[in-house]
Order: sequence, then C-alpha cells, then structure tokens
Amino acid sequence: MSERLVHRRTKGPASTPAQRLVELQQELSHTQRQLDDTQTAANDLAAKLARFHELSEVSFGGIPAAQIWADFILWESLLNSHKFRAVFELGTWQGGFSWWLWAQTKCRTGMNFYTYDAVIPDRWVPEFERRDVFAESAYIGKTMRLSEPCIVLCDNGNKPRELETFSLELRTTDSLLVVHDWGTEMLPENVPGNVEMVYEEFCVGLGSISRVFRIKENDADQ
Repeated sequence: MSERLVHRRTKGPASTPAQRLVELQQELSHTQRQLDDTQTAANDLAAKLARFHELSEVSFGGIPAAQIWADFILWESLLNSHKFRAVFELGTWQGGFSWWLWAQTKCRTGMNFYTYDAVIPDRWVPEFERRDVFAESAYIGKTMRLSEPCIVLCDNGNKPRELETFSLELRTTDSLLVVHDWGTEMLPENVPGNVEMVYEEFCVGLGSISRVFRIKENDADQ
C-alpha cells in the first residue's frame, strides 16, 4: 500500500514495543477487512454488469435474439437521438431482434421497418422478406435511399461485405449503419474507406459488440 499507517495514540503512557506491535496488527486487520469488503462489492458489481455483456437467453417476447443486452441499450439511444424514416435489418435469424426493432418503429411516428434474410424464420416475423441481400442489393439499396435518413443493421452472414455494399447505396451522412459482432466477425481492417466510425466511446463504455458508422462527407450527395 502507498499510504502510510499512522498510529493514533490515546492519552496515557507511551506504548511498549509489544503494545505497539499489537496496535499495528489491529490496524492491519481492520484495513484487510475493508479491502475484503471492497473486493466483494467490486466482484458483485462485475457479475451484475456481465449480464449485459453475455449472450445468454437474450430474447424479445421469448423469441431468441443474437444481440446482447448492451446492444439493446445502444439501439434505444440511437433511435432516441436521431430522426430516421426507416430501420433496415440485414439478417433476420429467428426474429427476436426483428420483433423488437419492428415494435420500436410502431412506437415512433413515420418510421418503417424492413428485415431481409435468405432463410425463412421458423415463425412469422413482421415485415420479413426472403431475399439474398447481395443478389438483390440494387433493389434493397433503392429502398434505403427512398427512406433516408435511415439506419441499417448489418447482421447477416458477411458483415464486412454488407457494410461495404450498402454504405455505397446511401447518400446522406444522417443515415447510419450498425455492424454487429464487432471484434469477431467484423474487424477494424474490414472497414471500407468511405465510412467513419461514430459513437465509439459510447459503444466501448456500454460493452456493446456493435459499432456504428456513417458515410464520409465527400461520399455523400452535396
């Protein structure tokens, strides 16, 4: 420890060496108990925080979602702080997050929802369209441009290609692209040169496994 233990002697005769040793041992024991209590509290907080960062039984209405709870907080913040005309989800999977995004658009004025996947989910998902997002990128891109400013979730089978392909379809810096599985299926070297990361500090602070991008000014319509 960097702090020096200060002996606070009560009025009376000076301590003998033996008494002084007992006093120091008592102070050390008290300090150790404080450290143990602090470590226990820190461990409890870490365990509570981990619940937001683990992909375990994450769902909406009991339908599984691939996101972690921290990603829900990120999306709520993005939708609250921007005026989007539409949400586009590339990669529906089982539809848990699709339902959550769809509900968000129903609660907000003038916002539409689209979700695309080549595989049909096991159960009905609102606004689902079975499409190969790369084979039909021109059609989907046109829909995105007609809906700008919009927010696009890249969460299909090839996140780097999705970000590269659909960032080229957007025309305004008011639109955003959110890439899931950052650090595993999407790495910094996969980011194309026409986009820039935004809200990185917020994402890191949340412990989110998503990152947010927008097209650069010189790639947007002037």
